[in-house]
Amino acid sequence: MIKDANDATVAFGGNHQSRSLESIIEGYIDRVTGDLEAIEVLFDHAASKTQSMKSYKLQCKPTQRLL
Repeated sequence: MIKDANDATVAFGGNHQSRSLESIIEGYIDRVTGDLEAIEVLFDHAASKTQSMKSYKLQCKPTQRLL
């Protein structure tokens, strides 16, 4: 889900829970440079601990507006 957006960045995030496991992702895209950074966490509520954590850094190709 898009959490915030302005001329420079788009912030996104979301989560999904299935029984005791919850998957969470948060990140942003820099609309000027095309940089994307995100972190994904898998949390086990039954064990009260993080099962895994991944970080992503991508360079997206900016595009021109069609308007």
